[in-house]
Amino acid sequence: MTRNPALDALMADYELGTEIGHGSFGVVWAARHRQLGRQVAVKELKAVDEADRARFRREARLLAGLRHPHVVTVHDFREAGDVRALVMEALTGGTLEDRGRSLSVEDVIVVGLAAASALHHVHRNGLLHRDLKPANVMFDAEGVVRVTDFGVAGGPASTLDRTAADQTMAGTLVGTPAFASPEQCGVALGAAWPSPSAASDQYALAATLYASLTGDVPHDTSGGILALCNRKMTQAARPVSQLRPGLPTAIALVLDRALERVPADRFGTVEDFAAALAGAATTAFGADWTTRSSVALKDPTLLASVGVTSSAHTADPSPSVAPPGSPDRPGGRRRIGRGGVAIAGVVLGAVIVGGVLLAGRLPSTTAIDATTTSTAASDPGPMPQRWTVATGASVFSSPTVTGSPSSRRVVVGSDDGSVYAIDATSGAIAWTAHTGAPVRSSPVALHDDAVVVGSDDGRVRSISIADGSTRWTAPMGFEVVSSPRVAGGVVLIGADHLYALDASTGARRWVAQESGPIVSSPAVTGDIAVVGSEDHAVYGIDVGTGAVRWRLQTGAPVQSSPVIAGDRAIVGGADGNLYSIESETGTLRWSVDLGAPIKSSPAVAGDVVVVGNDAGSVTARRLSDGSEVWQAHTSDRIDSSPRVVGNRIVVGGNDHGVHVLDRTTGTKVATFRTGGPVLSSPAEVDGDVVVGSYDRHVYRLGVP
Repeated sequence: MTRNPALDALMADYELGTEIGHGSFGVVWAARHRQLGRQVAVKELKAVDEADRARFRREARLLAGLRHPHVVTVHDFREAGDVRALVMEALTGGTLEDRGRSLSVEDVIVVGLAAASALHHVHRNGLLHRDLKPANVMFDAEGVVRVTDFGVAGGPASTLDRTAADQTMAGTLVGTPAFASPEQCGVALGAAWPSPSAASDQYALAATLYASLTGDVPHDTSGGILALCNRKMTQAARPVSQLRPGLPTAIALVLDRALERVPADRFGTVEDFAAALAGAATTAFGADWTTRSSVALKDPTLLASVGVTSSAHTADPSPSVAPPGSPDRPGGRRRIGRGGVAIAGVVLGAVIVGGVLLAGRLPSTTAIDATTTSTAASDPGPMPQRWTVATGASVFSSPTVTGSPSSRRVVVGSDDGSVYAIDATSGAIAWTAHTGAPVRSSPVALHDDAVVVGSDDGRVRSISIADGSTRWTAPMGFEVVSSPRVAGGVVLIGADHLYALDASTGARRWVAQESGPIVSSPAVTGDIAVVGSEDHAVYGIDVGTGAVRWRLQTGAPVQSSPVIAGDRAIVGGADGNLYSIESETGTLRWSVDLGAPIKSSPAVAGDVVVVGNDAGSVTARRLSDGSEVWQAHTSDRIDSSPRVVGNRIVVGGNDHGVHVLDRTTGTKVATFRTGGPVLSSPAEVDGDVVVGSYDRHVYRLGVP
């Protein structure tokens, strides 16, 4: 590219060389200071209007105020007439995008720790990066990571002027679509999503590491920016293990969590994310894993936190960066690493302790002994294990039990893209039906000879119970996580809206266009379907026509599925409230704040309703007024929905446990420990329960 002569005049004391990079912002030139001999990079702005010029000045001020060993260093900023240039340190080691999958898993994790340390420093200064991606993670000649390109950085806590540069971004996507968070997409599309926050940078960092490990990005990018944004807002990211088989499960789970659609479902802070990565890598590779990385770390507090001892990772002699603070992010999940296991100021022993703490949350990579019932020392007693069946991937789907008493089958989906039918008595697999994409929707019996289920491939299928053959397929165009309900010859199921399909053919009857994206599963009472929505509402929808009969506004997305209790619909919200709503009119009868987001779906047990929440509590509340009957506690969040089995309540937990509680008092009666979080909800079969786990297994367990 031909260089503007005015740039040479502006940078007279620099010897400008060849072009080393370009983009929509302009061009980066190699350069050398004539007197000092220092090699630098000169970033020339390609300004179109005053908004561009203001943004460029802003980037210069931002970078000049950041002093961190993993943030690019700015030496100078110059401006004359229509020419503007930013002088930065020369980074000759290329970008993470250049290195791609040539890096080992250990290398990628070290890159993640360094970038997280840089982002934490940025966040402590009241800023957001907003455009992290592999091209903006660079290496110097020694292999040290530098986070670069703060051209669209900003944030609500920023003390910088809110200039026209920010104003021009309203209604547009700030960031790179493939790596931007769902909430950045939501702002661009004018949807009711949380504002971008530090959790958005965490998402982008996880997406960046995902690309380095898999060679692809978390969501399908076909169809343009609008289609991609809609996928991000309505569909879960593809699990990293799906594109990188063999990646240690502990690491995969950490990345998957940082890529959760809803910001509150990610780690509390980017340093929590880094602590989880470090702990997962220690679990997977041993305490000395960093010595096998060719990537250098320079943040002294980070070095201490992961116990680096290799001479290849020599700390910069510059003054130490002050240990970051550790307040919880308001509205976020409870931090992994609370009590000192965080990215800053942690010695090697604490990281190993962190690995143990994380092991309580992350799936074990050890094979499960199918003949042994596992219990923790603090558990009240064991649950008898009848059988366990391995699937090809994690099981989030909740099983359904169908068929005649003499030939009962358990039908369940798996993230390997398959639906499994398992003999309820023996545990033998009767058949496997393949969809080609994760199945997180839970199958429901359509009639005596078929089940219906959704899939991440955007289709709903009716599958024969006898042999697994497909009866019909209905394309939805969006990932289907919602579980179906069948009423009066109609299948009701959520995707981007609530749909009604003909139960015999799969033909579309209607679409409730006024409803938002739906992962909740509808409940049906009379001629009304009640369902929660991502647009912060609960809807009552006419089963015959799809018309919205009523809408109840909530304070956050509703992913919990309603349960009908008499003339009420009971449902939880991500705002932490449990709602009791008149199903006919949508009138709110009561709501109680349970103190943490609710994704678990309620179960009715006599005159009480039982539900779990993100604080790890299982609560029983009176149907009449929402007053508390009892509360039981686990060590991690509850996404699974409780099941009433006789005088017991059975529920899965992210603490790897399947817990049995006394229905009257909430006292723990028994616990079974699986090899991973249990997000699947139990189903009953002859007084036992069947349930899936993140450890890729389905279990049949006795209920004491």
